[in-house]
Amino acid sequence: MAAAGESTQEEEDIEFPAISPAPVLIALLNLVHALVIWVVAVTVHLPRYLLFSKQRRITIDVKEPTGENRRWCRENPGLRGFVLELQTPTGAFKAYKCNSTEPHLIRNDYVDGKFSFLLATDPPVNNLLERTGRRFEMRIQGRCLITPTDGRLFVGAELQQRPKLNIATKALVKGAMAFISRRTPGLEWSLNDDGKARCAFPCATGVDLFVATHADQTPPDLRGELVEEDRNKRRASSLDNMPRFAADGTTYTLTLQSSFVDFTKWRVANMPIGSPSLESLMGSQPIDVVVYDRDPLDATKKRYWLRYRCRWDAALARFAERGDTATQAPRDAPPCRSGCAVVCDVAVDTGRGYAVLRDRAAAPPLKLVARDGGREQLADGDVIRVQSEGTYLTSTRQGWLAWRESKSQEPRKEEFFVLKTDGPLTLHAPFSLVSLVRPESSVALATGAPSSRYGGRLLRLRKKCPAEDVVRLRALDFVEDSEDFEEYDDVEEDQGWRVSNIACAGFVEAVDRRAMRACRAYALVATLTSDKEQKQVTRLRTADELAAVLGLTAASLTCGPGGGVPTQRRKRDAAKASAAKAVQTATKVKDGLKHAASRRAAEFSEWRRRRSAVSETSAVVDEDSDPESPAALRAFDDEGPSDAEEPPMDEDDDEEEEEEEEEEADDDVEEPVEEAPVVDDAYYADPDDSEIPDRGPPASILNEGSPWAAPVNNDRPPFHRSAGDGAAHLLRRRLDAWLATTHDNERTRRDAWGLVGRARALDEGFLRGGAAEVGVTSEVLRRQQDDSIAVVARSLGEGHWAEQLAVLRKGRLDVLDALGSPKKIALPLNEVLACRFVEGPFPTLVVETVGLCHYLGFADDDKRDAFATSLSIARSRAAEFTPDDACLPTARDPRDAFILKPPSYKQARLVLNARRLSFDLSLEEDGLPPWARARNLLRRLAAASPDAAATAQAELFDEAASLKRIALADVGTPAEALAFFLNLYHALLLHALLVLGAPRDATTFARTVSYDVCGDVFSLNDLAQCVLRGRLRPEQEIVVPEATTATRAGRALAAGAKLRDAISKRSASPPKPPTPSNARSSFVAAPALDDAHWALALAASDGRVALAAHSGARDFPSTIMEADPATLPATLDAACARFLDRPGCVSIDERRRVVALPAACELLVSDQEPREVVRALLRFVGKRLWHRLSALLRDEAPVAVVFRPAARRFHEALELSSV
Repeated sequence: MAAAGESTQEEEDIEFPAISPAPVLIALLNLVHALVIWVVAVTVHLPRYLLFSKQRRITIDVKEPTGENRRWCRENPGLRGFVLELQTPTGAFKAYKCNSTEPHLIRNDYVDGKFSFLLATDPPVNNLLERTGRRFEMRIQGRCLITPTDGRLFVGAELQQRPKLNIATKALVKGAMAFISRRTPGLEWSLNDDGKARCAFPCATGVDLFVATHADQTPPDLRGELVEEDRNKRRASSLDNMPRFAADGTTYTLTLQSSFVDFTKWRVANMPIGSPSLESLMGSQPIDVVVYDRDPLDATKKRYWLRYRCRWDAALARFAERGDTATQAPRDAPPCRSGCAVVCDVAVDTGRGYAVLRDRAAAPPLKLVARDGGREQLADGDVIRVQSEGTYLTSTRQGWLAWRESKSQEPRKEEFFVLKTDGPLTLHAPFSLVSLVRPESSVALATGAPSSRYGGRLLRLRKKCPAEDVVRLRALDFVEDSEDFEEYDDVEEDQGWRVSNIACAGFVEAVDRRAMRACRAYALVATLTSDKEQKQVTRLRTADELAAVLGLTAASLTCGPGGGVPTQRRKRDAAKASAAKAVQTATKVKDGLKHAASRRAAEFSEWRRRRSAVSETSAVVDEDSDPESPAALRAFDDEGPSDAEEPPMDEDDDEEEEEEEEEEADDDVEEPVEEAPVVDDAYYADPDDSEIPDRGPPASILNEGSPWAAPVNNDRPPFHRSAGDGAAHLLRRRLDAWLATTHDNERTRRDAWGLVGRARALDEGFLRGGAAEVGVTSEVLRRQQDDSIAVVARSLGEGHWAEQLAVLRKGRLDVLDALGSPKKIALPLNEVLACRFVEGPFPTLVVETVGLCHYLGFADDDKRDAFATSLSIARSRAAEFTPDDACLPTARDPRDAFILKPPSYKQARLVLNARRLSFDLSLEEDGLPPWARARNLLRRLAAASPDAAATAQAELFDEAASLKRIALADVGTPAEALAFFLNLYHALLLHALLVLGAPRDATTFARTVSYDVCGDVFSLNDLAQCVLRGRLRPEQEIVVPEATTATRAGRALAAGAKLRDAISKRSASPPKPPTPSNARSSFVAAPALDDAHWALALAASDGRVALAAHSGARDFPSTIMEADPATLPATLDAACARFLDRPGCVSIDERRRVVALPAACELLVSDQEPREVVRALLRFVGKRLWHRLSALLRDEAPVAVVFRPAARRFHEALELSSV
């Protein structure tokens, strides 16, 4: 019972809290108050605004910043509108500089010391905060001149006026502060302390760092990094055990820091609730950071030791945004009148039809037109429309701003805005816009990051937006022709300027900021001169702009993406080719059926004759049997003739061939004919003789006249580069001819100035802005610093530039394609050898690696220097990062670092001598001829090693790139030209084997591996087939497809082996030897007959070049010969002798009187008669082969020569030899 009574007593003592109706009543009162305000606004203020809005004028009295604040803001614009002030002993506040290199001194009646205030700014100026992520840090160090009450000091923040919070916000603040109070001993706070709000805590436990240094020790340096050993222990101590302050000479160092308050933007940062401005939370009032002590019995009795005031200056923030040009409008500034076109300091441009704010990025002038259409001076409160190129700035229903055409005569109300400025509007005076339809909404920046889809920060109407988001424009200058919105002059208004020269530096793939799409233009480097100075400018002009001035067709200058063939032209060419192919196919089918029947009959006749010859001594086929019987036909179908043997031609074909030969003979009368050397009968001596007759001196080569077999224009277009390169070459020739008349033609001088004297829309936006302006979006880019991101023009080849985005990341340099393309290059910084500047079409930064130099063009020298500084810092820290598989592409081929893959060259090309561009090559001082320079490169490549030092390899590749300076007119005499191209061909072969190794696909290897020389691109196949051996090939040579060649070769070998077995077993006399085969002299098909390389066939080439030009395959010897014009005939003979006098190269079948040769020997003699081929071999073979071949020529019996298919396997390495 006692226990029950106690429990009953406890239950009676429990008191439940009473539920107060006050919050409910307050909420109802607020709702009623809001409804009353809305009703009054609709019934009273709205009609008054609609009736009298034109006469409304609001003048904002804002003083421009002056004195120290303005100077500090100019030195560090990242501070923006933040001002730090310290209360002096007299009670006044004095401003102090933030992020100062030296601490500021403080002294009053209580403390003697110094302090510094560090802020994280953009761009950063202090590395101490960049590594920690803190937004600010206040450092105070000093000695107490008097001992505080109870040895305790408090630090906190105070507001002069209590913030106006609603019920929900106040409840949220109270809950948060109650939670913090339980974790921070001694915390004191109040939202209404005599009309003020305050929050404070003991210095010893609440500060982020506390260090007490005795008088005999050195205190820490405020300029360096501060470290506290027992921080956690100190902050966890109770109020009784906390450290005490005393005036005993001890120096105290304490810091206050946070990553949740960004004073440079006057906002809350890194919080889940977002990033609200401090002004929206506490109003327009400063924050006081105070240090004080108090009476233990009465907390209201305080003694302030230090008071720092943090405030936001909106005028200073606007000054920081405008930079050095942010000066007040002069008193005598010209007035801005209605209808005048002006150029503003920032661009309100079109991005897919919407208004986008950019930094002078391709912005046309703007017209400010008053509503009444007059020409009076504009002033504050006027209602205006903003016009740009026939469109007007219009607000949409969702609040976005867009450029729309005025479809009706009466303007829409969404096109009107109220002008906000200080009095009458003049040049250099800032102004802003407020919507007439929504008077509480200003034209401001949309929240969020810049949009890569629209190319910048979108504009929209916003209510109560922060002052820094309101768009404030300034009219910089008037445009003379107010009707012309396409261009305006950005050079001095000096009539003495004239265009002295215009050069085309190539074509550029840029981003059209207005439509946010890719466009292709040509970079014109113009030299402007006056009586006093000279300067060089680079302008971008499209094909339409150039064609209109130079008298060309736009189609001749138009190129597609990557500089390739335009889509329309490609479709038209494909349609023509398809139509021609249909007609050609029909003709081939008709002629092919007739030819197949005659060929089959001839092959059957030859087979029947061969079987008859075998049956003379054997009973393979009975004499009485009919050769045309069904059994004989079935046997013919089973065995089949050898594909290596050609059927005899009909009499009609013989007559047609004789007529063609007569016509060719008539055409070739003027060409030099090489006379065959006179051979004495003693030359074909008895095989038993051991000595070989004297072969005489090497046959001479043609060394007079032109080096080319056909007339060649030295200024020929680059046929095998991209369509953009061809158009740029045409443009250079046209400009040279056009500018030649400027000295005596006033109209041409005026047209030249209109072409390059003025910067147009594309020039204004090129290489300016950030990631959004070139259409690149990434979450990673938003966390990058400004100096580590730059819009650049990267070189993709000779005269080919593309606007891209360069980004410095951890341990690597990324260059991203524009407009969201996934293509990019990732360059590890540990592979960078050096960085240097070079004068190109743009201010250029060269990033050098072993195999390639990456050229990055910038808008001006300052941007290039800033990015180069960031790159140098990143390179110094590259060793700290190890790129993993997620950072670098896993499919990155190391060989790609040594070759250039132009995207739109004819066929797929791998250019090996592309380490440097032509404008970056040093002039040759030794004056060596081209053949000597190619020979020296050949020697260095033969001695090179993949394990050589990086600098040595880079010098070798630079020497290969220097061959770009050689022109067609410099090759010299025919002998020098032949020596040059032989050395060039072998150098390209050794270069490819050094960098790429022995290929698996020999066909692709020979067609793609190329050198850029003589103004065009030459592959191994082009040099071998067209230039070196082009004169040796028949004009009507049939090019057999690759698959057909392999099939025919296999069938020919099988049929020949079967025939040899039958002859050796059943025949005493040999059959008639086969005719020469149609085997190709190379494993790669020759280029098409319409290929422009055929026109560069050398006049000095003879049959020996076919064996001297090493293909790299294993049917050639393992050595190559260097060429010298003085010893070129002996070099060619030595190369032929080394080729032919090898075991297994020349196969002789004395019984059948057949000589089998490698395929390369097919072009050794122009006359393919077998005896002439054998006679040519006698000049190069050794003693043993010479006797065997001479025995074949001594008899009158026919001799046959067959050619083996070319080998497809490559040598791993080659040696260099000379005569």
